[in-house]
Amino acid sequence: MQGTDVDSIRAIGEEQGFKVEFYKETWQDMFDSVETGKRDLAISGISYKDDRAVRYGLSTPYFFNPATIMYLEGKFDIKGLNDIKGLRAGTLEGSKEEDTLKEMGSSVELISRPTAFLAYQDLVQGNTDVFLYDMPVLQYIVKGYPEHKVKIVPYEAADAPSAQQVVLMAKENTQLIKTVNEGIAKLKEKGTFKEIEARWLGEADPAEKSESDTNTKQLN
Repeated sequence: MQGTDVDSIRAIGEEQGFKVEFYKETWQDMFDSVETGKRDLAISGISYKDDRAVRYGLSTPYFFNPATIMYLEGKFDIKGLNDIKGLRAGTLEGSKEEDTLKEMGSSVELISRPTAFLAYQDLVQGNTDVFLYDMPVLQYIVKGYPEHKVKIVPYEAADAPSAQQVVLMAKENTQLIKTVNEGIAKLKEKGTFKEIEARWLGEADPAEKSESDTNTKQLN
């Protein structure tokens, strides 16, 4: 496993003096793994959501993670959510983008997939018209498949709570939450997260990224 999230939690661990072990799980299962104590934390492009903040312990943000719309070049001219009405929209099951599409109701045809890559395949194979998901993940996918020419259009502002990427922990694990937050604050001050982002995504080039949707971590 590799990517911005792997590098980020390793850096936090080094800063705060704990070792990280990596476990691969599906996006849907990793939340239960943390809540039941099977894993100590999950870090996998997890965006802030109010219902998650109620149920889990969320860290302070460490990356800007806006929701975006991807579509094949030449097919549409999409500027925002209003432009996808009447289209077939793919996304990841359980994601904030799925929530958005459900709120749009019958104005879009929602097609959810268990992994982001399957949703991407739907797009390039013509099974969907647009793919909604987190910008860094889409950037990374595009980097690996340059033969497919796509447009990526963010629709969340930088100050939107849901556009912030967080580490997910158990609500009652207050000491771990404090430790992780201290590490995030220190690494922000050092500019470490910007270095990690540049390493994986390049300099603000919307065609690169990190991480699959299936990484959970356990601390020793």
